[in-house]
Amino acid sequence: MEFIKTSDGDMDVMLTGGRCEGCLTTVNFGVDGTYERAFSKLKALQPTSPIMCAEYWAGTFCHWRDEHHKTISTSDGCDQFGKMLD
Repeated sequence: MEFIKTSDGDMDVMLTGGRCEGCLTTVNFGVDGTYERAFSKLKALQPTSPIMCAEYWAGTFCHWRDEHHKTISTSDGCDQFGKMLD
């Protein structure tokens, strides 16, 4: 069985702008604790579809040679990931 999904940030303009007919809409977020907000927005947008995080970021994107913007400990990352799965 095949399906097509979209994967966007949890801002309204991203979720609605990235949708396509017949596709499952999913969200992206990271270890900053935004999973509750992201899943809430996704449930409101598609109440009868599965709730899915398509990209879970364990860190922050940094450009080559730039300083790291944000780091967290492994235990904090695992704790937040566990809460998201719950």
